[in-house]
Amino acid sequence: MSKAQTRRGRRWHRYREIAHVLWEERVFSLSRGSEIESHAPGPITADDALVCPPDDVAGPGFEEGGADSTFAVADADHLEEAVDEKHLPRQIRIRHALERLGPAFVKLGQILSTRRDLIDPALAAELTKLQDHVPTVPWEEMAGVVEQELGGTVDELYGSFDPEPIASASIAQVYKATLHDGRTVAVKVQRPGVIEVMDTDLDILVTQAHFIVERTSWGRDQNVAGIVDDIVRVLRAELDYLHEARNLARFREAFAEDHDVFFPEPIWDLTARRVLTMEYVEGVPGSRLENDRETGVDTRRMVEVGVDCYFRQILDLGFYHADPHAGNLFAMPDGRVGFVDFGRVAAVSRSNRNAVFEFLLSVLDDDPLDATEALLAMAAADPTLDVAVLQTDMRRILSLYREGQTRPDALQRTLQELLSLTRRHRLALPGEIVVLMTTMGVLEGVARQIEPSFDLLEAARPFAERYVVRTLGPQSWTREIGRALRRYRRLLEDLPVALTRALRRASEGEFRLAVRPEHYEELIRGLEEVANRLAFALLLSAFVLAFAYVSAQESLPDWIQAVAAVILVLAALVAIGLLGSLLLAMVRRFRENRRRRR
Repeated sequence: MSKAQTRRGRRWHRYREIAHVLWEERVFSLSRGSEIESHAPGPITADDALVCPPDDVAGPGFEEGGADSTFAVADADHLEEAVDEKHLPRQIRIRHALERLGPAFVKLGQILSTRRDLIDPALAAELTKLQDHVPTVPWEEMAGVVEQELGGTVDELYGSFDPEPIASASIAQVYKATLHDGRTVAVKVQRPGVIEVMDTDLDILVTQAHFIVERTSWGRDQNVAGIVDDIVRVLRAELDYLHEARNLARFREAFAEDHDVFFPEPIWDLTARRVLTMEYVEGVPGSRLENDRETGVDTRRMVEVGVDCYFRQILDLGFYHADPHAGNLFAMPDGRVGFVDFGRVAAVSRSNRNAVFEFLLSVLDDDPLDATEALLAMAAADPTLDVAVLQTDMRRILSLYREGQTRPDALQRTLQELLSLTRRHRLALPGEIVVLMTTMGVLEGVARQIEPSFDLLEAARPFAERYVVRTLGPQSWTREIGRALRRYRRLLEDLPVALTRALRRASEGEFRLAVRPEHYEELIRGLEEVANRLAFALLLSAFVLAFAYVSAQESLPDWIQAVAAVILVLAALVAIGLLGSLLLAMVRRFRENRRRRR
């Protein structure tokens, strides 16, 4: 069997597994418009169809109350045993389905939880709870990965190696070891076979995303293919530990002079695509501080240092750690704050970070007009946008922030409301802005998890003001003026030649305006079909009138009247057939429009 056939067979087998899980969790509509629909475990009938609970969540492609609101169950026994679980809210069933489908889908859900411009906030909140439920891989198998990647035995490569993992997830396990020079290190080892499994799933995600774009209007409207392509790119980068080591080295270099934070050094000689060796971070993880206040850690200082570092990453580097959670921050014995896990990072352009912090300043100043203008500077707006209504909604959001400012998730709730507002007003925010806003919302939750009295937005004010002033300062203006002069220089160089050519052609009568219409082929085909049907109907009417007249003439021979009567009957049958074809075309068009709306 060829490699292509093996890959195709593996993919179709996986389609059936995905269909089975979605079916059992009663979220099969997630496959709407994809090839997975053809792998439904059984037909949906009136007897075994179950109506979804009324609290289903909506989002792009998950239309609330849509036509596909019933789901069949392949196994009645399985349903009877798990009936309570299957009546959980839909967002919980989606999370369960993703957890059952394995690491690629768990990671997909985790990334989607940061894209609250794409999915309903309730679903996004549920996806943040995604966890990897997998048993630990025996050390013998993990040692084989280390030796295969690094080209030597574990004893040769390391001074000592503890075979008991200190952390475990669906993609990797982390171990503690020492180098031959005595330094303590953490070794992140990828589970065997993860790349092969995830490659198949990621290939399916990309293929089906493009398939959905071709078959559904919502897929095209939401740019499903582009979104999935970006997510898959991020996931593939997370599988390459050389990429993570480069991220780590970049942060370590950027903060080399800062004695309040610590970024572990990657050990390049012991790092490969599936193995990452780095300095061990001694200390107490932030996740322990929430429940254990007797550690002696100055949580206020820890949060201030960590948040300060995050703002400097965003504002100075435009490159930041995009997976903040308490377990990735360590309070070290010497007072420094250590950062770990750099598989997921994000970049943001200067113009976008400027717009985001101008928006945050307008929120702090309680200025809905400036906040609206800052949002419009970030987003692509529909020409029909009602700015007055948008400003009214913005005023409501700012009032909600003022009222709930003491809540531990005040900023996160405000940003969630903002992203909901962009969906409602059809404002298209760049993905990097959405990721930045979501990261800041999550960062607020982490900060208040460690230090409940911390106000992230107030902490951001001096950074935002300093950044905005810096962008308006003399050096910034000098750069902007220089950039503008270079553009105008190119314009002035090209303008005389272009203008001379245009004037010559105009004087010679050759000045033409070219219009290139797009997507008109379907309209032309429709007009041709209407014209053909109209011509056929006119000819049919002429035949009917002519032979009706002939059959009414009693002076004509009987055989002529008989022929006329037969032709009239045939014409009537043709007319009925024409009417039937028109009705059938209407039904097909109705079904096609309904399928596209899905």
